[in-house]
Amino acid sequence: NGFGGAYIHDGNSLRVENLFNTKMYCESASIWENMFLTRLAKTQSYTINGEVLELNCGDLGILLFRLK
Repeated sequence: NGFGGAYIHDGNSLRVENLFNTKMYCESASIWENMFLTRLAKTQSYTINGEVLELNCGDLGILLFRLK
């Protein structure tokens, strides 16, 4: 599935909004995709530590992305 959206960035504050996805059905992947998009929509701030991007998703935790 593809997905996208918009973001608003101010300092280390980050808001992700207007998320969309293609909704092509794949049962096993859709569970993980829904959890990811739910957390992404709750993003409040971010930090970059070396090659790691951390998105603070409030009460839903943190998403970590590492440069490969």
